[in-house]
This record gives sequence, structure tokens and C-alpha cells, in this order.
Amino acid sequence: EDAPTFEQFLTKAPSLGEHLEWQLHMDSQEGPVSDAAECVIGNLDPDGRLTASNEEISALGGWSEEVVEQARAIVMRLEPIGCGARDVRECLMAQLEARGETDRLATQLIRDHLPELQQHKLPHLSKQVGVDIETLAAELQFIRTLDPYPGRRYTSEEPILISPEIYIEKLEENGEYVIYFADDGSPRLRINPTYQQMLSQGTTTKETRNFIKEKMRSAVDLLRNIEHRRQTIYRVVESIVNRQREFLDKGVEYIKPMML
Repeated sequence: EDAPTFEQFLTKAPSLGEHLEWQLHMDSQEGPVSDAAECVIGNLDPDGRLTASNEEISALGGWSEEVVEQARAIVMRLEPIGCGARDVRECLMAQLEARGETDRLATQLIRDHLPELQQHKLPHLSKQVGVDIETLAAELQFIRTLDPYPGRRYTSEEPILISPEIYIEKLEENGEYVIYFADDGSPRLRINPTYQQMLSQGTTTKETRNFIKEKMRSAVDLLRNIEHRRQTIYRVVESIVNRQREFLDKGVEYIKPMML
């Protein structure tokens, strides 16, 4: 019988704002710039663009526009790089700067020729910047490694499914709890007997025999460690079930504190 689906746990990946704020708190000291940076993060759209003007951000917290601009610069350096930019050009330029690539042709193309670049007008661009089509195409390939919409990777609402390794089930007939692994009934890992046969054959070379012995020892250690892990998990869950029997029978108000 399949394990009950209600025992599956769902957790959501961190949002763009949560991811940026975590980095901000790790890297920045408390102060007006850090506070303004939090406000900047709170006004990003799903693409990572800052939708509010510096004046609007300033009015929200009473910071000077200079402080807001400093805060925005900090946010644009957080991962994913480019969040807090006001447009594609500024976003890509921030990524070039972070990579230390501001001296290459891509900088000129993004800064001065972004519309033509987006329309893929290579012959026209080739004449404007004075390079051949091949060089331009290679630079375009590099530009494609940049992300004009860095916030989008954090906008998915799809939950992360956590599959439990072990289940607890209450038997109706006697009210006892049974513990079983999710992979019970599945084929267990084992060492292929072919290798044991090769060791017993007189035709197997000494070098091959030594190689097989070494790998078999590693395989035995791996299987032993896997089994030890299973036994440890089982004993831990068994202890929890014994300790929390009233919680399992009567509800959350009967849960008992536990310490490792």
C-alpha cells in the first residue's frame, strides 16, 4: 500500500526578497544605508527591477537620495547580481562590473547600442563599432551569458517536495505504531556475484584480482555504512514514537520536549 500523501512535507524556496535580505544582513552593518537597502528590496518587481524612484524611496524612510543611491548600489551587487537596476542596460552593466569584464567590447555594445543589439542588427553594429561580424557574434554569445531578468529565478511558486525516508503508521487492530522505510520492498543494494566468481577463476590476472578486491572492500564498507545509517534512523524514530505516544494518540497539546 502506498504511503499516505498527507505525510509529504512541502516547503517553499526563498523568495527574491528573502534571498536578498539574508545577504544584506550578512554583509552590511546596521545604519541608514542598510535600512534604505531593505526598502529598495521591498520595492523590486518579479524581474528584480526597482520600480520606485529614488525620491519615492527617500520619502518612505526619510533618507537622502544619496543614501538611497548607495543602498541601491549595494543591492545590485547582491546575488543575483543586477537586482535593483532600473532597466536592462543598468542590470547588465552591473553584471559586467561584477565579473570584471568592463574593458571588453560587450560594455560598449550594452551601453551604447542595446536597441540594435536586441534587434540582432549585426551588419549595422559591425560598421558602427568597427569590428568584423565574427568578433561581434562572439561578443554577442558572451552577452547571452548575462541575465537581464535576474529576479525571475526566484518567482516560481512551485513547491519543493520533501519525500520522507521513514513512515509511522498506527494499526487499527491494536493501536500500535509500526515504523517502516519508504523503500521497504524495493530491491536492496548488493555486490554483483560475477566479481566474486572472477576472483575464484584461475584465469583472472593478479592485477585484475587486486583491483576487484579493492573495489569489493569499498563496496562492502558502503553497504555497511548504509545499513548502519538505516538502523540509526530507525532507533531514533522508535525512541520518538515511544516518547511522544500521547502526542500521536491525542494531539499536539500532549507533545513533550525532547533533547538530543
